Formats: sequence, C-alpha cells, structure tokens
Amino acid sequence: MILDYDDEFTTAGGQAVTEAAIGTKVKDALAARDWGSGTSVAAYARVTSAAASNPATSMTIDIIGADNAALDSNPVVLATTTVLAAALTASSLHRIGILKAGSSKRYLGCKFTPNGGNASTGKFICSLVQDGARPQNKVGSL
Repeated sequence: MILDYDDEFTTAGGQAVTEAAIGTKVKDALAARDWGSGTSVAAYARVTSAAASNPATSMTIDIIGADNAALDSNPVVLATTTVLAAALTASSLHRIGILKAGSSKRYLGCKFTPNGGNASTGKFICSLVQDGARPQNKVGSL
C-alpha cells in the first residue's frame, strides 16, 4: 500500500513524461537522512491508463537522493529500473526496487529518462510503498 500521498513523486493523475525530467514532487526531510535505512521501502511506477509511453527504446526511472530539490547536487541513485518501450503499456506497473541504505541526503525524488529518443505520449505515477506490499491493490494512487 502507499505509505502516504506525500510519498508520491508525481502529481495526481500522473505526470506527462516526454523528455528527461524529475518528478513534480520532491520529498524534503529538512535535514540529511538515510532514506534506505530501517523498514524496507520499495518504489514503483505506473503508466497511467490514458496512453502508453512511447520512448524510442526504453525508459529509465531512478529514485535519487540529493542535496538539493533539483536532484542535481551530489545525487545518489537509491533504486533504478529500465523498462523497454514495448512494456510501457497503459496501466502497466513497474517495480523500481528497494531503496539502498548508506547515503544521507536531504531530498528524495524520481527522475525519468527516455532512451533512444523522447516520447510523445505517456503519463507516469511514481511512488513509494512498504516492501512486500501489493501496490496493485491500491488502485487509487498507484
């Protein structure tokens, strides 16, 4: 299940991703913390039901810890996945992975990178869930 609406990195209804972009929402812990320590937390992304995403070859989705909200100051990838374009169908769900422990960063967010060329369609919802939860049961958010 979704930990909280605040654990979503994209706006309600999904974020259009046609070129490299960070999620519209970035978490701010107000001080550096190890986002991957303690209870295991996994990240997932869903292509919304409106339209498939169509980058030329694939989409890389990273969960990034950083020292600033733009996620470009001393960034650390805490979880990542690359999904082939053929699998980015409407309503498809993709596990990004469990957040890695060992890096203290103030900000946490997601970054989308189309590979092989930009996409012209597709919206994503990206969020955190407790590891072992069944995000497909939480249809309202993820």
